[in-house]
Amino acid sequence: MTKDSTYVTYTWLHLLDDFPEPLEAFVRGSLEPYLMDVHVMLGVTGPVIDPRLPPHLLGRSVALTLLTVVSSAADTLYAKRGKNKEKFVGVLKAYYPWDRAPASGLSEEEAADLLYQEFRNPIAHRAGIRPAGEVTMGIFLPFPGSGNAYREIAAFEQSDGPPSNETLNIDSATCHLEVRTFYWGVRKMIEAITADRSRWPNMVDWLQNHRFLPKGARLEAERARSEERER
Repeated sequence: MTKDSTYVTYTWLHLLDDFPEPLEAFVRGSLEPYLMDVHVMLGVTGPVIDPRLPPHLLGRSVALTLLTVVSSAADTLYAKRGKNKEKFVGVLKAYYPWDRAPASGLSEEEAADLLYQEFRNPIAHRAGIRPAGEVTMGIFLPFPGSGNAYREIAAFEQSDGPPSNETLNIDSATCHLEVRTFYWGVRKMIEAITADRSRWPNMVDWLQNHRFLPKGARLEAERARSEERER
């Protein structure tokens, strides 16, 4: 498989200028590399294994990587106590841009729950296999047949609007995850939660308690908390 010849480099997430340095180092060094991988995978082409399929074949890998980023952000940035599902649904409900990239007729909580129950768990634990007779869950293949995939990726990485109208497209028989829009939305989700100063101390506490940050980082978090109270 090869990258598109029109490769355009990855666009970094926008983080606030006063975002605490230890937290920025964590986001840049631990979370953002997954998004860089997605940037590359979205535009990778390869031989057409089945003539009925377009040449871009990494939709499942992109979806699994993005769902992993959501799970990781739920643990480390959302940093609330609770079960994995509660945190996963909670961070998507609170920070994903559902107003700009909705899920056909579903509430924010219903959409987040569907992503956890019907996409994350089946893909991660049983190769996406679902019981017979249930609604078919699918993943829209990115940029089918496009020769300018990376230019398109770079354009929506830098855009305030998603590349398609919906994150999830649902009808009576199928539910499709549009991975380009989900990628755009996950990026916006991380930018939104890192811009929420009220969460910074919790982020530091979680990372510190799990020995990812030095103790001195707590002082910076407390300073941020004090400044937020004074505003």
